[in-house]
Amino acid sequence: MSGVPPHLCGAVGEAPLGGEYKGEQSVIKDIPDEAKERIIGQPHKDMKTREGTHAFLAHKAVLAAASPYFSAMFDAGMLEAEKKEITIYGVETDILGSLLDFIYSGQLCVTTESVVDVLVAADMLGVHGAVTVCTNLLAEVLTPWNVLGVWELAARIGGCGLLVEQCTAFVEEKFLEVVQEDEFLALPESTLQQLLASEDLRVAEEIQVLSAALRWLDYSPATRRSRITSLLVHIRLPLLSPTRTARLVQDVSDLSLRVALQVLLADFLRKGPGRRVFEGRGRAGDCRPAFACSLLSNSISEPRRKARKMVYAVGGFSRWIGARWSDGRALCAVERFDTFGGHWTADSSLHQARSGLALTTLHGEVYAIGGESDSMIFASVERFDPGRHQWTNVACLHHPRMGLGAVACNGAIYALGGWVGAEIGRTVERFDPDENKWEEVVEMATPRYHFGCCEMGGAIYVVGGLDESGTELASAERFDPLVARWIPLVSMTTKRAYLTLTAAGGRLFAVGGWNESSGALNSVECYDPEIECWISVPPMTVGRASCSAVGFSGRLFIAGGRAPPPHDPEAPAISLNSVEVFEFVIGKRTGGGQEAVCGSWSIGSSLITGRCEAGLVIL
Repeated sequence: MSGVPPHLCGAVGEAPLGGEYKGEQSVIKDIPDEAKERIIGQPHKDMKTREGTHAFLAHKAVLAAASPYFSAMFDAGMLEAEKKEITIYGVETDILGSLLDFIYSGQLCVTTESVVDVLVAADMLGVHGAVTVCTNLLAEVLTPWNVLGVWELAARIGGCGLLVEQCTAFVEEKFLEVVQEDEFLALPESTLQQLLASEDLRVAEEIQVLSAALRWLDYSPATRRSRITSLLVHIRLPLLSPTRTARLVQDVSDLSLRVALQVLLADFLRKGPGRRVFEGRGRAGDCRPAFACSLLSNSISEPRRKARKMVYAVGGFSRWIGARWSDGRALCAVERFDTFGGHWTADSSLHQARSGLALTTLHGEVYAIGGESDSMIFASVERFDPGRHQWTNVACLHHPRMGLGAVACNGAIYALGGWVGAEIGRTVERFDPDENKWEEVVEMATPRYHFGCCEMGGAIYVVGGLDESGTELASAERFDPLVARWIPLVSMTTKRAYLTLTAAGGRLFAVGGWNESSGALNSVECYDPEIECWISVPPMTVGRASCSAVGFSGRLFIAGGRAPPPHDPEAPAISLNSVEVFEFVIGKRTGGGQEAVCGSWSIGSSLITGRCEAGLVIL
């Protein structure tokens, strides 16, 4: 049949699907009884429809009521209005007969082998009820090898919006299977871009998305080489391992395409987006397109909403119920939570037990920085490769620190503040992963330790903590690494030390903590950078000091912390193994310009080991 994509001709399934499928309406049923008797009670139908040599008897009034196509054909002034016989071109005999039967009976017998041809004919003739029957059947028989063809067809046919949505959701859910099919290689670039940009791709890791894009490019490099940049902008480079990415690029079969990729990704492939890229200072004689820099600096660093994520809980301090004040120990244990599996498992332990450490990620690797154990404060730093499940030592800080903050920003790691032994650490150190070296870059605007710290939008935020006198703080500041300048922000509504700070949905969330007047806090505050205001959000179910948090995909994931035993508030605080998850949405702005944060808390899978003053990151 004309109009059917070649790769859909024949069938969408291996075997026909038996049975009759009823449409949403029967035209005859909807005609008033008196008119129905007058029309179908005639001894002979008033016209013939013909396809080739086969003719069908029908009523013009019925066809006109069932289809805009026939309604226009039989309108006054059209030649067909007076004819007793009309010819329908482009529709096979059995399909035309099935559609006429559907118009009269409301029933359509269609199989997986005929459904595409029937759908195209029903769309051409404007028999919308039959279109619905066909799209419902197609939605039931989607497979990784036919879904892209069905998606293309549905996008071309009016009234198939629901089927388009169902195909999109199927491709996102079965992405790793779909991209192995030959149909994927024939995708239009616009459709591929739509897929690569989707938050809902169900993948185990971002490199699988890059692999799919490179497979599409490598299929026809002569015509697709110029599309490299339009595809790479949708790849989340900060989540990739440079080593694995380099191997993937090396496997590209076309030499010119491989070289183009190596040039565009040169800085990333040598060890990720280095500092020179972000400071706008390329190497002398570097003639790469300016896009190469913007590609790296603008790439999204948060995993896709439905991608598999690994949450790592690292180190910390553990004290159990019934323990004395002097009991407890720093932990070297590492746990990993699989968002697909929904449970925690043990992973490779740190070389050195650490509590009060700072944890961050850079280029798909985890950095454990500073901390203390048995009153010894560390300057050492360990780096974890998730692919090898192995920790290695990297360059040490200039100053031992515990209760510090650390974030990855602009291709480097920043370690801020903390307690250095006899006083608060007043400096900020920056780690260059290419040079494996720390350097002091600026002083803290307000020296603090056991504070909240995170990165958002290329800036570093610090809130709360303890000052030099041990007093809890409510103040907040933002540091711009590009100009090395601190900017004061509006203070939180509550003083908090031992809090955690995380970014999600373009907002900052200050979670839990402790102060002298209230003890362990269950309250949460949200900062909106657009209106520079803190607002309260629903509290956690329990108070948590020194808990850990990550934000992703409209969720806050809060793990551990410490609090007094529930039945003995005067006893030593115990470390918690419980996890809470806050699912939220940002509401509309109120008259005062604020946005409500609506959501609810649920209990997550508990940690294997209760811990506080630990690190928590997501990959």
